[in-house]
Amino acid sequence: MINTTSSYDAAPAEDSEIVGWVRWWHWFIVVALGATWKPSDTNGGGTLHWASPSAPGTAGASWALRDITAEPTLHRIRWANVDGTGDPELIVAPLHGRGTSPLIHEPEGVVLDDNLHFTADGQFSIVGRRGRVVKIEDKRISLDEIEQRLLALDGICDAAALAVTRGGRQAIGVLLVLSDEARMHRESVGKNAQESAWRRALRPCLEPVAVPRYWRIVDEIPVNSMNKRVTAQLQELFHEDP
Repeated sequence: MINTTSSYDAAPAEDSEIVGWVRWWHWFIVVALGATWKPSDTNGGGTLHWASPSAPGTAGASWALRDITAEPTLHRIRWANVDGTGDPELIVAPLHGRGTSPLIHEPEGVVLDDNLHFTADGQFSIVGRRGRVVKIEDKRISLDEIEQRLLALDGICDAAALAVTRGGRQAIGVLLVLSDEARMHRESVGKNAQESAWRRALRPCLEPVAVPRYWRIVDEIPVNSMNKRVTAQLQELFHEDP
C-alpha cells in the first residue's frame, strides 16, 4: 500500500486494482502517479512520482514512492511505446502551459488593447488603451486604422480621428488636411457630396460604427507645445456645427 496525505490524479490500469498507470518494468511493476495538481496554478504545484514494490513478488510488500519531477497543472499521464522499440515511456500532458493563464487557451497569449501598470507585488491597473482604441456600440475601434485608411484616399494630406459625443451618443469625428486640388473639388461638388464619397470609400474596410460621422477641414492638425495632438483640443473643433 502507498500511504499519502495528498490526493492524486491518475487513471486505473486494466486488470488491476491499483489506481495509477501500471506497467511491468523488466521484472517488477511500476506505477506512475500524478499528484497535488492545481488547475488554476500554472507556476507551481503538480508532482509526478513512480512507485514500485520494495519486495517484488512478495504478497503484502510495501511500496516505495519516488519523485520524478514537478509539472504545474499535471493532468494526464500515459505509458506509450513512443519510438516503436517496445519499451514503454511515460507521457505527461499538463492541462495548461507553464506560466499561462487558465482563462486564455491560445498558447501565444492574447494581445490586449489596454496599457497596464504593474506594481511590485504583481498587481496591475489599466491606465489607458493601447493603439488609441475606443469602444463604440460594443465595438473596439482603432483610431489609428481610421487615420491610415483616410490617408490612403486621394487628396488627404493629414488626418486625425477621435470619438465625438453628441446627444449622449458617440461617433467618430475626423479632422482632415486637404491638398489644394482636393479643396477645390470639395467646393465644386459640395460638402455633403464629398463626405458621402469618402464614406463610400471607407465602408469596405471599416466597421460601420468606425466610418466617420463628423468631418472638419482644417489647414493643419492642432498640436501642443511638445508637437503632440491633444484630444481635448481637437474635441473643441466639434462643439458646434460648422
